[in-house]
Amino acid sequence: MALQPAPDVTRGLGYDPSPTANIDVSPNVNMLRKIRLGLGGSFALKNGLRLDFAYQFIGGKRRDVSESKQDDLAPLGDTSVFEGEYSSRTHVIGIDLMERF
Repeated sequence: MALQPAPDVTRGLGYDPSPTANIDVSPNVNMLRKIRLGLGGSFALKNGLRLDFAYQFIGGKRRDVSESKQDDLAPLGDTSVFEGEYSSRTHVIGIDLMERF
């Protein structure tokens, strides 16, 4: 398979603010402010084939949680289970081979 000239290239930048207050933090909700960086490309191959790829880095800003109410268990009270320091780094890779017919 030979590549055709001039591949399409895409790129992007995004910011995802956290809508969750410390008091509502739990592992089930998005609680970190995130920055997203993306890069992708699409190559036309012979015989109607197209090869697409994408990469995205998602970096979650460090956050300290000290007052979550989501971990209060009756009759124990505040268990402090969800309280602590959170951060994240995620790498997402996508590859797609498409045929037109």
